[in-house]
Amino acid sequence: MRSVHFTDDAPAADGYGVVAIDGGEIADRDDLIEALADALALPDWFGRNWDALDEVLHDPTARNEAVTLVVSDATAFWREHPRMAGTLVEVWLDSAPEGMQLVFSW
Repeated sequence: MRSVHFTDDAPAADGYGVVAIDGGEIADRDDLIEALADALALPDWFGRNWDALDEVLHDPTARNEAVTLVVSDATAFWREHPRMAGTLVEVWLDSAPEGMQLVFSW
């Protein structure tokens, strides 16, 4: 089951299948998309927009084998970019494969 979690106790980002981005470092959509591309090891052909994220999440050959994406400093991310955070959740729930988790760590 794909899922989204909000927690104070996120899994360690150095664990198997866990990658992280720093929500406090996100200034705009381009920063977020680039951080996701780096964390999930998305291919060079990734289009760097919401539609492309949708497509790449559906394609198991286009991303690394991470099963958990942690957004640290989620308080700052949601405070500064609530629409963008909401869009990320929406795309994740619609597109991430079963078993993949998105974790917002406060």
